[in-house]
Parts: sequence; structure tokens; C-alpha cells
Amino acid sequence: MPIQISLLVYQTTWGRGFQNPYTSIWLYATEILLLAAAILFFIKMKKIKRRIRIGHRPYFIMLLGLMATASLSTLCSPFQDFTFSLLIFSKILGLLLMYVLIVNRTLKASQVLEIFIISMSSQAILAVAQVLLQHSIGFSILGEPSLGAEAAHIARFNFGSHTIIRGYGTFTHPNILGGFLVISLLCSLLFSPHIKHERFILILIQFFGLLATFSRSAMLGLFVGGMLLGLWYLPKLKRLKNKVIPATLITFFTAEFIFVLLSRGITIWSDPAITERIEGFKTSWEMFTTYPWGVGFSHYTLFLDQVSQTALMPWDYQPVHNVFLLTLTELGILGSLVAFAICAAAVRKLFLKRRKLLTYRRLFKKRVFFSIVIAILTISLFDHYFLTSAQGRLLLIMIFAIVSAFSQNPRHMLPIKKATPLNKILADQE
Repeated sequence: MPIQISLLVYQTTWGRGFQNPYTSIWLYATEILLLAAAILFFIKMKKIKRRIRIGHRPYFIMLLGLMATASLSTLCSPFQDFTFSLLIFSKILGLLLMYVLIVNRTLKASQVLEIFIISMSSQAILAVAQVLLQHSIGFSILGEPSLGAEAAHIARFNFGSHTIIRGYGTFTHPNILGGFLVISLLCSLLFSPHIKHERFILILIQFFGLLATFSRSAMLGLFVGGMLLGLWYLPKLKRLKNKVIPATLITFFTAEFIFVLLSRGITIWSDPAITERIEGFKTSWEMFTTYPWGVGFSHYTLFLDQVSQTALMPWDYQPVHNVFLLTLTELGILGSLVAFAICAAAVRKLFLKRRKLLTYRRLFKKRVFFSIVIAILTISLFDHYFLTSAQGRLLLIMIFAIVSAFSQNPRHMLPIKKATPLNKILADQE
């Protein structure tokens, strides 16, 4: 559950005179709960003398490879701060704990996704309320930021003569909430409803929450992931009446996607968000050419001064808004090649694994997973939070662990009590 309550644990010495979240180590309430769950899990496993599962072995080895690469890049960074590096390593180990808990089914994958979807639906309601009221709702105890007309440095845009504050939920930025909602929307296709129309209601709530973020990168991610599923399944719907609802949803979504793009302005290339990203891409490349062996995982902002052509304001100290460039810059030539090769192998394995041996329902689940991965990769072209925020990294590990367990044994993963309408139609037509 993405609760943003946190405590500053360590601030590395970098001599800028202000606090930067990307050069600091924060302890989140989510991580404390995760550690408590892991301790209880290992105590129980020792007591009952049961073997700890690692999920699908190739995925586990890939995960260890990624973690080892990130850890080595931190130790080899030109910026040496032992405490900072040690705490980053502890964050990486926390991700491994998350993976182990999921593949060992401390909660079933269906329960994990159900908690995630309901949590994000609550976030969506909060975001919609924030946009309608144009101020915070009063959930600061859960990490809700202070929003209002007088608040500085919050995400807003001009629409006609009005200035509109975007929906945050309890996240630190609307784009992060948007990305989470995209993943939960696609996961909702695997949701087992308890009452009639529950899945449809949750999807509708999350979709309006996504609109409230006005996040173009998130909308693009959902568009690409959703279109991929549409290309797989729409041609297979033989009856016209079965095509009406999917076609209506696609038309509605496309119209809303265009609205979100235009609501932020028609002149996209002069949009500050776009120009800042382009400048960030250039800065990242400059940093890579200066440090071709990498600056170290989570060290990007520590080196910005050395390559930036202009004086930086406090809010300019943030990672490049592109996960691939960020990986290249932080891990260097060798590290990024290892990371990209492992990720490509994982995506390929998900796409090809047992394609001919799966039933229609299991194949549907696998394709939903693949569309989620494609949506994440699309968003990663324009944002960095999947690697730089604690919640973003946990979300990646959650999906990675569920895919690993699914690849190991798809029969026992995500048993859908009531098949999704699309899945049921396809099975019936066969």
C-alpha cells in the first residue's frame, strides 16, 4: 500500500546547503511493515522447517544479477560515502525480501493484486477530490502533500484563464500516481470480483483518477499497453455484439487521451515539461561521456553540478526523466549492458514461455502481464520514479515476483473466480 509516511535517516554531505530527496536516505512506513513481515516469515519457516521458494529460477538469477550490478556500481562510484552506500545496499536487500515474500505466497498473488487495486482505487478517489476542490483533503498523516493556490512548486497547468492543480493522492507527484494507476488498471483485468459489476466500478474509479493526474506519460503507457491487448483479442471476437463494448472503451479512451494532451497545451515542444526533459537528456549524455564507467546507483544528482551548463536551482537536482539514460549514466557501459541484457531476457521469456502449453485463460493472464511490462517500459521513456522512488521500486519487484511465480507454475497463479468477460467469450468461441 503506497503510504508515503517517511523519516529522514541520512543526508550525504554534498555542500549545497539544502536537502535533496535524491541524495538522502528515507525510511518509509511501508518498508518497516515489509521488514516486520519478512522477520515473521523467516521465523515461521524455521519453525515448520519448510524450504524457502525462490520462484522461477531464471527470474531469481536475473534479479540477483540486477541487484549485484547496482550494488557494485555504488561501491565503485567516484563519490565515496560508505554510510550512504551501505544504506542504498540495505534498500536493495529490502527489494529482495519483497520478492521472497511474494513467491512464497505469504499472500496469494490474487490477494496481493486485490490489495493493490483497492488501494489505488482509494488513491484515485482522493486525486479526483483534490482536483475538484483544488486543495489538500486532510490526509497528511498518510503523506498527502500540502496543495493549494498559495503552495509553491506543485504540479499545475493553465487551462484558459484557470490554473488547475493536478491530482496527487498521497504521492509526491501526479506522474507517479498516474504510473501506479496504469499498472493497477491493467491488473484489474485479473481481479476476482466479489459482487456484480465490482471490477467495472473499480476500473472506472481508477480511470477517472488517472485523468485527475493529467499525466501524459501515464496515459501514453496505458494507451500502448491497452492497444497491445486490443490487437491480440479484438480480431478474435467473431460476434458483432462482443465487439461493441471493447470498441466503445477504446474510442472513449482515445478521446480522453487526446483531451489530456490538449488540456496541457497544444504547443508541446514549448511546454516546460518537455523542454526540461530534453535538457535533462543532454545533461545525462554529458555525464555519461564524463564518467563512462558510471557514477553509481542512486548517485546521479550528486554529479549534476559537474556537467550542467547553467546554475541549478534546488528543484533542478533530480534524475534524468528516462530510466534507460539513468541506467546508462549510473551503471556505466558494462553495468548498463548487463542490466539491459537481463531485462531483455526477462521480457523475452515472459513473451515466449509455454505459449503453446497454456490454456486460454492462462494465456490471457500472461498477455496482461506482458502489456503491463510494455506500459512500464513506455512510461520509463519519460519518467524515472520506477528506479528512484522507494514505492516505484517496490511496485517493479511486485510485478517481477508475480511474473516469476506465474512462469514457474501458471496453474496456481491468479485463480480467477469469475473469468473476465473477454476471456470467457474467447473460451466459449473456441
